[in-house]
Amino acid sequence: MCSSDLKKMIRKAWPDISLRNISNLPTQTKAGDIVPIRVAVDLQKLSANDIKVECLVGKATHDNDFVLHNEYFFDSKGQNDKNETIFELNLSTDLSGLQYFKIRMYPYNELLSHRFEIGFMKWL
Repeated sequence: MCSSDLKKMIRKAWPDISLRNISNLPTQTKAGDIVPIRVAVDLQKLSANDIKVECLVGKATHDNDFVLHNEYFFDSKGQNDKNETIFELNLSTDLSGLQYFKIRMYPYNELLSHRFEIGFMKWL
């Protein structure tokens, strides 16, 4: 598949792709704890290899701006009975104090010149 065909396929599928949390997240953790995060993605006609699901971890400033500390990538773990692809991450961070995380998904393929080339992204 060439780059232009890939872009057409992604542009066509992207509006119908959805991302949802299926984790029971704790309300608080201690430094070094592992937090399992699971999301379900309805990929439509795309495959798990056509996207990246990423967790951004950071802290908030006094102005409530998000300051990124690290990025972690989810792994694809197969499909559920709703034909959604499950992505998992066992998050453990070395930050202390109050932390925040954001989850995003975007198209990804080695044929693209940059990971944000197409300009599509979904946030959870």
